[in-house]
Amino acid sequence: MKKIWFFALLLAFALLAVGAGYAAWSEHITIAGTVNTGEVDWYIYNSAMQTDIGLDWTCDPGFDTEPVQLDKNVGSTTLTPVDTDGDGDKDTLRVTVSRGYPGYYNYVSFVAKNNGTIPIAVQTPVVDNPNPVAIAAGYQDNSGTLVLPGQTIGFGFQFLILDGANESSTYSFTIQFPGIQWNKYTGE
Repeated sequence: MKKIWFFALLLAFALLAVGAGYAAWSEHITIAGTVNTGEVDWYIYNSAMQTDIGLDWTCDPGFDTEPVQLDKNVGSTTLTPVDTDGDGDKDTLRVTVSRGYPGYYNYVSFVAKNNGTIPIAVQTPVVDNPNPVAIAAGYQDNSGTLVLPGQTIGFGFQFLILDGANESSTYSFTIQFPGIQWNKYTGE
């Protein structure tokens, strides 16, 4: 019986020694990291310019022919850059037409600047036109164009007052040229 106790005691010490040896050889490695993300940010960089700075212009409803300057100065266009996302940068252009008439045409251009740290791919422009029977709008499509941080890009669009416009009315619409981080552009 003493031998059994002796072997049991010996086995217990052996297991204790193995356990202590295992614990003595274990360790943990901890890795901590910091990720600094970039920013996609761009804005209307300069004052928008327009063709109608005096005598009015006209063109056909499909924008298929070259615009023609008229001999009267009747209609006028006001261009107002707007910050729609609250970041302090003007990202949308509101166009307001006063004294417009069927056939009144204008071409508007402006420059946008990538103010962020991530390259931007230009997406298809978004025109919010609540009066499609009164105003037709067409735009220069720069979709897919890459704009690097600090770079600028020019945009242009045109509009025409249609026969469906009401007399003595002021019409407004907005246009945005959205951008997305360059590696997420899908061509839409």
